[in-house]
Amino acid sequence: MRNFISFLRVSFLWKTHLYVWLILLAFASSSFAQKERIKSKKTNFGMGYLEYLPGDYSHSNEKYPVIIYLHGRGEQGNGKSQLSKVKKWGPLHKIDQGSDMCFTVNGKKNCFIVIGPQTSRTWNVGTVDKLIDYVTRTYRVDPDRVYLTGLSLGGIGTWNYSYSDANGNNKLAAIAPVAGAGDPKSACAIAKNKIAVWAFHGKKDHVISYKKSKEIVDALKGCNPNPSPGLTLYNTMSHNGKMWERAYDDKHTYQSPNLYEWFLKQKRGKGSQSPPPPSNKNQSPVAHAGGDLHITYPNNSVVLNGNKSKDPDGKIKRYQWVKKSGPSANIKKTASASTPVKNLKAGSYIFALTVTDKQGATNTDVVKVVVNNKNTGKKDKDEDKKNTSGGNSKLIADAGNDQVIPISDNSIVLDGRKSKISGGEIVDYRWEKLKGSINFRGIQKGNVIRVDNLRKGSYIFELTVVDNKGNKATDRVNIEVNVPPVADAGKNVMVSLPNNSVTLNGRRSKDKDGKVVKYEWEKLKGPINFLGTKNGAVQQVKDMRPGSYVFKLTVVDNHGSVSSDRINVIVKDNGRARTVTVNNKKVSETSKDAIAATLPEAAINRNTVIKAYPNPVGSSLTVDLTSDMQGKVTIELISMDGRIFFTKAEIVADGQNTLALDLSGIKINPGTFFLRIENEGGTGKTLKMIKY
Repeated sequence: MRNFISFLRVSFLWKTHLYVWLILLAFASSSFAQKERIKSKKTNFGMGYLEYLPGDYSHSNEKYPVIIYLHGRGEQGNGKSQLSKVKKWGPLHKIDQGSDMCFTVNGKKNCFIVIGPQTSRTWNVGTVDKLIDYVTRTYRVDPDRVYLTGLSLGGIGTWNYSYSDANGNNKLAAIAPVAGAGDPKSACAIAKNKIAVWAFHGKKDHVISYKKSKEIVDALKGCNPNPSPGLTLYNTMSHNGKMWERAYDDKHTYQSPNLYEWFLKQKRGKGSQSPPPPSNKNQSPVAHAGGDLHITYPNNSVVLNGNKSKDPDGKIKRYQWVKKSGPSANIKKTASASTPVKNLKAGSYIFALTVTDKQGATNTDVVKVVVNNKNTGKKDKDEDKKNTSGGNSKLIADAGNDQVIPISDNSIVLDGRKSKISGGEIVDYRWEKLKGSINFRGIQKGNVIRVDNLRKGSYIFELTVVDNKGNKATDRVNIEVNVPPVADAGKNVMVSLPNNSVTLNGRRSKDKDGKVVKYEWEKLKGPINFLGTKNGAVQQVKDMRPGSYVFKLTVVDNHGSVSSDRINVIVKDNGRARTVTVNNKKVSETSKDAIAATLPEAAINRNTVIKAYPNPVGSSLTVDLTSDMQGKVTIELISMDGRIFFTKAEIVADGQNTLALDLSGIKINPGTFFLRIENEGGTGKTLKMIKY
């Protein structure tokens, strides 16, 4: 193939006018590149949508399952400034809350692409069909694993498209309409195409009756479908967010397998598993007895407040307060959410709140009340300090070390496993956010928890540990989310002898949320002896000889984050441009090829890894190239008849490089063409690409 391509290139080279572009890339560390989990996009027919791609999408050639989510009426918008409404519910909401949309089924882990379009009207089946075609052309999608789901208005749209003429050839593996309504008379079209169905509805839905879902599912069952459709009815749910949360749950709180795991068991025309039987598993309530209280005599009363207790899938039916330990006290309203407690004496008390939901499930929390001695005004000897508790045990909470993380990481692990106790047992770990902009709801339990979707700024999390006697201890950890600096080594420079010095100036480097505290210059290439690294924003380089130089600037901000940039310097000999050989021809060093031609060749060999995507190709092409040295490569797109219709020179670093090609102005005829990447010596690799 290589000889064939080389022959075609020689045959048609006289027809092709080659333009070689010199582009110096700023190689900031990939670990500091900010990654948006959900991105705003627009189709080629003008529809705005939200895109989520799996974490390994850009580093893989595999094809992924895709979920297309149709929103409800409350999330309608213009597809531009209002796009964020689409992630209010459904799978995009789960992603926004930290889910990676990866699930293991039959021992294999699969991750979903998730697409959430936005409409200002109802869901038109023709528009949905165009969207599915666009998604399968634009992304690396497994065409046999396309899943359509939607809630309310989107649930109706999901039903309508599944049996429409637009889906006559069937593009779907499965659908999941949530609180929707469909036409029972059209149900057999779904069975004919062997589309797997799992519908969800709340029995107290007064907007769209659950009977609408039941009617079409019953009709579908009469069409001999394979697999058999399923309908999950939630007895206590109506037409609201609690219902959506149940249907799109990514754990196993309400159904097992969950919706996403069930999707992965379905392939187009080969549905293999019916939905699980309906489940109305009750979630236990969560008791919250409030924070610890401290008073000093003569004050001898407090108010215990359990109003922050909640039931995630219903309402709390009963509250019960009891005194677990301490001197005598008078609880006025033992069966209320909040109650006064009077006639307290000096000492330490533990009060317990037990809450019960309508299904009889219970949960208990405790609160400590300390009454200081009236004479000394000092705290009682049993009083809880920050990291110690009274009794015969010593309890120490440890929330871990303070952390500074780059915004690209946008997640942390809070670890309280270093908390310890002597003379007892730690029975509960509770984390609470005291400061920060993320949506960290209430109290999360566990000795280790993960916090996602962090934004720039400062955060404080408090860990409370509770022992088997009700004693508590707390500790706090500070998290700083930092935006890395931006290195700027300046513009490329060309000088002529006798001028043999240049000034390297990195003062335009900046840091949005702090300041640059360290500058380091390093010579990567060139004749002069520029030893090691030079500290300082500005460096004078003297006694330069004719040739090509590359200098690297690395900057560090006050949080320790790092960024780098490079600058090329050309020194001409006495005003006369030196020549270099490119493609067996002498070219002037001042030409467009000059700097790139004098760089070392990138090593393209059997160890070089090249990946290009998407394939089929759209208006842009991304190339991932892993090389074992810095240098120049040439990228060419070659038609089947040998015509080179695109060429570009790039300078790559050692390690992994991501090269973005804008093909929006290039006419690529449908069919097969070749992507060729080679170094100056002609060593290269060729990939076969497709354009629909």
